[in-house]
Amino acid sequence: MEFNTQICTNKEQSKRLIDLGLNPNTSDMHHYRWWEGCWDIQNCPPRGSDSCFIPAWSLHRLISMLPDEIEWMLVMPSRISYYHPVFYKDKIEYTDMEGWKHVFSDKDNIYDNIIDCIKWLIKKNYFNKEYLKKEE
Repeated sequence: MEFNTQICTNKEQSKRLIDLGLNPNTSDMHHYRWWEGCWDIQNCPPRGSDSCFIPAWSLHRLISMLPDEIEWMLVMPSRISYYHPVFYKDKIEYTDMEGWKHVFSDKDNIYDNIIDCIKWLIKKNYFNKEYLKKEE
């Protein structure tokens, strides 16, 4: 039996997170180019900022950055709901006690779905600003 488990964001997923505004210093791993075209994954934050180092985030790190609860004001019948993250094999959703939910499952990869979730959280102003790059 062969396992091909992804242990962190790939280079393209890392670029998406950085483009969304995540601070590269929040990464807990990195891709390291040690020879032309040869990349390795290191289980520590990047030690440099040149093109040989690409920040990467483990699934555990991404999950730990998500808010445990978000408050959502419903227009009808004008009440507040509290949503909590729920994880399945390849999807994530924020759901409340009454079954209302925001589901992120368009992709077949949990990393891509969690990045979509982070994008939504940033857009809705629910993502912790400490994890984002400082505005210059």
